[in-house]
Amino acid sequence: TWSSWEPFGASKEWILPPGDGTKTVFVQFKDGLGNTSGPFSDTIYLDTVPPEGSVLIAGGEGYTNTTSVVLTLWATDPGGSGLSRMRFSNDQIIWSSWQAYGTSTSWTLNSGDGLKTVFVQFEDKAGNVSSSYSDNIVLDSGGPVSGTISINNGELSTISSVVTLTDLGAVDPSSVTHMSFSNSVSGPWSSPEPYATARSGWDITSPTYGGSSAPGTKRVYVKYSDGAGNWSSPFSDEICYQPVQSFPFSDDFSTDKGWCGFGGGRWERGLAASGGGENGNPDPEEDWTGEGFILGYALGGDYPDDLDEEDSITSPPIDCSGEEQVFLRFRRYLNVEGNGSDHARIYLSSNGIDWKLMWENPEAELADDRWTQVVYDISSWAAHQGTVYIRFSMGPTNEAGRYSGWNIDEIEVVSRAAAPAEGTIGTTVRIVGSGFGTKKGKVLIGTTALKILGWTDSLIESLVSKGIPSGIYDLVVLPKRLPEIRMEDYFSMRLPEIDSVEPDRGSVGEPISIQGRFFGTKKGKVYLDCGTGATTVRKSGKVTSWSMNATTGEGEIQFLVPKGLPVGSCDLILINPIGSSTRVRGFIVE
Repeated sequence: TWSSWEPFGASKEWILPPGDGTKTVFVQFKDGLGNTSGPFSDTIYLDTVPPEGSVLIAGGEGYTNTTSVVLTLWATDPGGSGLSRMRFSNDQIIWSSWQAYGTSTSWTLNSGDGLKTVFVQFEDKAGNVSSSYSDNIVLDSGGPVSGTISINNGELSTISSVVTLTDLGAVDPSSVTHMSFSNSVSGPWSSPEPYATARSGWDITSPTYGGSSAPGTKRVYVKYSDGAGNWSSPFSDEICYQPVQSFPFSDDFSTDKGWCGFGGGRWERGLAASGGGENGNPDPEEDWTGEGFILGYALGGDYPDDLDEEDSITSPPIDCSGEEQVFLRFRRYLNVEGNGSDHARIYLSSNGIDWKLMWENPEAELADDRWTQVVYDISSWAAHQGTVYIRFSMGPTNEAGRYSGWNIDEIEVVSRAAAPAEGTIGTTVRIVGSGFGTKKGKVLIGTTALKILGWTDSLIESLVSKGIPSGIYDLVVLPKRLPEIRMEDYFSMRLPEIDSVEPDRGSVGEPISIQGRFFGTKKGKVYLDCGTGATTVRKSGKVTSWSMNATTGEGEIQFLVPKGLPVGSCDLILINPIGSSTRVRGFIVE
């Protein structure tokens, strides 16, 4: 079927038959004489249907940590003309230039973390433009924050190097997906593993991940990654690694054996350093041996006022499971105000959780001016226990009156000891252990023999019955036909110490009470020196009672104010077979 003839022209609008597909148009030309050409033709493909397609951002991932992404594209052209071009937008307002169709291309997301959408349109060779197709992704350029980790649910110490890491977590908009661990902030780090709130079986000593087998404070670090592949900075927790120590135990503090509680410039393992002494005596210049380290509180200074709570240091656990008798002994250099104001204490525990108070500073100030050996029988707490912990504490303290506090050296937990390790004439000394034999031998302080009150193979009871000059002596056990047992520099002979005088004034004949230590059990003398220089008058007061606890050394003396003294301040002087003690201007005669 042909159209009607019409005048020749260079162009002509024509309507193709309906239906997409290949179309052919024929034309004939006629000249002025009526000659007609053969038909000429051309074909074209009719395509009225736009392309269809899809886009994936970063291969369909839900998160990315960069604005530079790769788009994966797929499209088809149902109309059949074929795909030609594509363009992109982040907002469907501003579009990129058309580019040749391909299955992938690079694209830049808008900046700023959050949900991002990329739109794409496809154009076919017929010029049909598709609808907008899109995909979403969350841009997350930062790692997880507010991370947490606990070791063994926040416990302070462990006897095992293998722990459970708990309370694992962090905050991240793209969620936490993986975690990695190390015993050192600088690594090496464990291989990333899927995130979980707990992780068992971590070895805090593993050298593979930067650990060491040495006891003491151990820190475990964790890093978290999110769905975008961002890693957090490290988060950490610490625990004190305290492997069980064998019996007998000794520590001269030359190395760290796993004490817990160091830090903050308070409890320290270090060289002795003279200093402090606002009240009492300053810290010692040297340790007991003069060769090494000590354990102390604020070494070289005073403890602070207003400590709100106890500040403690705890020994590693000691295995006393096979012991019938257990003794704690150490060298002490302690200055502390009376326990109505400040507190220094020693505690014991068999599990590191439940603590029993073993010793506390007395009501009067304690002012050591030299290293003193102290011994405590801790058998009732420690015997047959697989883990025995010792804790020293400082504080609470009041708002005024600072002292130099704890200095500790040469600590031992042993099965053989003598207690007490200090005393005077009348002190009873119990020596507990084994191998003494059943026949009575001798016990010497220095070269002076003690009176033997009882002797068995495991227990010797003796009495300081003779005056021995003040000082530090070897304590020597000489069993019959058995080897000598020598405890070097063990026993301290003490001069009398005056803690309080009540009342601290009085007139002739009035009774006065003196409280203190190491008065001895043999009655001595009480003098009052009144006046100054050549006018000093000394009179002895009548002693009405003189007593001392033979074990603790605590004692009381009562005397009457003598006649013949001038009114005013007087020195109060005690004299026993060991020596004398003076309380300067310690009494007022009225």
